[in-house]
Amino acid sequence: MGFFSDKSFLGEYRRSTGGKYVYTGAFYRTADPKRARLAAAFCAAAACVFAALSGLIREGGMLNTFYVLLPYIGEVASSFALAWTSVRFAAGCRRTTEYNYLSFKKNVPAACVSLCVFSAAGAAASAVFLILNGTGGSPLMCAALLILKLASFLDGLFYRRFFVKLGWEKV
Repeated sequence: MGFFSDKSFLGEYRRSTGGKYVYTGAFYRTADPKRARLAAAFCAAAACVFAALSGLIREGGMLNTFYVLLPYIGEVASSFALAWTSVRFAAGCRRTTEYNYLSFKKNVPAACVSLCVFSAAGAAASAVFLILNGTGGSPLMCAALLILKLASFLDGLFYRRFFVKLGWEKV
């Protein structure tokens, strides 16, 4: 079972008399495409910025520790997965095919949950590191790191809630 194993949508394409394939299935669109695009762009960009900024804080050897580094890698991967699905969603929120609609309904909330899980795990691992090893002389940078993790968590939570409540209609 590979990535492209579900080919049920291929039956929704018919060959026209000119030899080109035409989609004959259902189309969907969001009720407010401008607002949906703006929220998708903002939340995806914020997730990537928060992940990048939290990686720039190198206090007390924190990113040299495996239990701190592992959730950070997951957070970075989740933020870029969220960005990718958000770009695909923003490109098709005015009018998208049924199989893309079903993909959005599944993948965007899953990427948001993944981001929330990894940022919460990163915040917990960073807090454990700070408890065990201290702040390393700069408590403000450590507080900034924890605030960035919290912001990343809240960003994923907000975007998931927004996307689940987003109104879709069949065109």
